[in-house]
Amino acid sequence: PFKIFSWVHFALKILHNTNVLKMADYHLSISSGISQDLEKKLSIDKNTIFTIYNPVNIEGQQSIIDRPLDSVASFLFVGRLTEQKDPMLLIKAVTNLTGDWKLHIVGEGHLRADMEAYAREKGVEKNIFFHGWQSNPWDYIRAKTNVSALILCSKNEGFPMVLLEGMSRGIFCIASDCKTGPVDIINEKNGLLFPVGDAQELQRKLQELIDSRGLHLPSQNTILKSIDKFSTSNYCERVLEALE
Repeated sequence: PFKIFSWVHFALKILHNTNVLKMADYHLSISSGISQDLEKKLSIDKNTIFTIYNPVNIEGQQSIIDRPLDSVASFLFVGRLTEQKDPMLLIKAVTNLTGDWKLHIVGEGHLRADMEAYAREKGVEKNIFFHGWQSNPWDYIRAKTNVSALILCSKNEGFPMVLLEGMSRGIFCIASDCKTGPVDIINEKNGLLFPVGDAQELQRKLQELIDSRGLHLPSQNTILKSIDKFSTSNYCERVLEALE
């Protein structure tokens, strides 16, 4: 007597047994990439798939994290230091940057020691700050540093909430074009995409930001407005429409 919904939170390619999803009557999808995979790879009727994304609390100007006031670009990484998030790619990208910059890494994981060792080997350890895991990362970041851009280097995602969390604070984002999620969030009003695993292209985008001192970035208010469709109220409407 029950209607069963699937609700996958990862890219389908990393799941062990996707065929079990065919047993569901309907499907809630957190990204367009997952919706496409459900339809094309599992031959699920598109009329049973509802792309609802994930919600973010958009608080307005009181939540904004300022950009640097000086000429030192301040980059930010927030996430687990694991292979999926590929933080080593970011370390490799920043080692060849020129000009004034610093990188703040908020998160913990087994790759931290390798990242620190590589930074020392390349002579950039003084530019990189490891803050470890923080229970309230955004309050912690606001107290520690201004931010030029948030970087996401993931090999795969479901729907990377860290991008929305950053944008809800007016932060410009540079993200890998991984499956799935970033393409739903990133646009010309809030960020840039680069190919997965391409350290050279990531370095180029970071260098452009250093050289321009961030003067060509969209305003923080523009970034905030660009994610309105992911607001809690709009999200709830999508969920209710799917259930109805």
